[in-house]
Parts: sequence; structure tokens; C-alpha cells
Amino acid sequence: MNINPLLENYIYNIDLKNETQETLQIYKYDRIFINITPSDNVIWTPINKSKYLPSLCYPVFLESNINYIFERDIEYEIQGEDLSLGTVYKKKIKIELLEKPMNILDIDLIPLELFEAVLNKNKNLIILLLKNNHKLLNQLIQFYNIQLMSSYKFEFQAKQGRGFKVPWYSRYNVVNDNNLFLLSFQQQYQFLRYLLNNDNRFGKSYFMYLINIVQFNFVLPSCDRFKN
Repeated sequence: MNINPLLENYIYNIDLKNETQETLQIYKYDRIFINITPSDNVIWTPINKSKYLPSLCYPVFLESNINYIFERDIEYEIQGEDLSLGTVYKKKIKIELLEKPMNILDIDLIPLELFEAVLNKNKNLIILLLKNNHKLLNQLIQFYNIQLMSSYKFEFQAKQGRGFKVPWYSRYNVVNDNNLFLLSFQQQYQFLRYLLNNDNRFGKSYFMYLINIVQFNFVLPSCDRFKN
């Protein structure tokens, strides 16, 4: 199975007649699009009693976010009846949640307003956009210098931290059609470790490229002015 690192919607085309079980994989908190192969004679209905697909006569969305699936796999049992032949098909659709790799989270977290400028590494444009958006600038400063640093410190001290709601609108929100972007405590300290090990001087982290611009062009100059 291929997962697009540029965060396109994950689209699965399923023919429920062919196999008894279909296993799909998706990153936690991402949206999955299931396209059921149409059939003129077969009517598909969910037969499990827990949370289930509302309908299979048209493409539907499953969401693996905090409101729908919280850090666990889920399985649907589907029954299809061919009205012309009197044949009944049964199939299970299993959704497996995967931990999102840090290099994809690195793109997930880029604010949408800065996305193109960061990917193109247009430093001057990034500085200009941040000068015109003090709220986003302060959110980035607090996220890196307070939120991530605190989570890393907690993890080092064997303490348990909290999840974090990303305050800015990112490409993740657009692709997943979801206003809620959550980072678990584990993701936070792992992401800081990733950033520190993939400094933009080696061209590996887009988000660290952004953070370095914030630190060297806004945070450090402010500290110098305060000292003077």
C-alpha cells in the first residue's frame, strides 16, 4: 500500500465480491475515502451493531479522528445480496491505524498561509507574511519554544504530558476537511527530536526551516533589544 507523502486523500476502490476481508491502512487522525465498486443487482448493508458505515450505495467517508476513532483499529462487517441470483455475500472491512511518520507530520504542521513559501524556501516572503500576521508568529514561537520544549522535558523526566490542539490552519486541515488538528504527547516530543536531528542546513525538515527563520529574525532580535 502506498501513502502519498504530500497528504492527498487516501482513496480505496473496493470490490466486495472478490475477497472475504479487506484491510485498509490510514494514518491516525487522517481521512479515508472508500469507493465501493457499484453493482446493479447487489445491495450492501452493514450488519455489525456498533459504529458502522451509514450506507454503501454511494461513496462514504470514514474519519479516524478524535471524534470517530481514537487510537484504535476498527472493523466493519458488510453483507451484500444479489437480488437477481439470490446470492448473499459477506465481507469484513478492517481499518488499521498507523503512526504517522515524522517527515509527513513535518509537512502537516506548516501553516497554510506559509505553505508555498516554506516549500519553495522563500525566506523573504516568509518574513513578510509573518510581519503581517503577528498572531501566527506568536503561535509558532510558543509552539516551538514552550509546547515542544516542555513535552521534551516531561518525557526526559518520565512525566506524562497532554495532547495539543494546533492553533493555526494547515494543509492537514484542508486535505482532511477537519478543523481539529491534534498532536498527542508522544508526537510532540518525537517531533522535536526529529526537528533537532534534521536541521534545515541539511535540507531535511521544512518545518525546522520555518522555525529557524522565526528564531533568527524575530525571537533573537527581540531578546537583544531587551538586553540593551
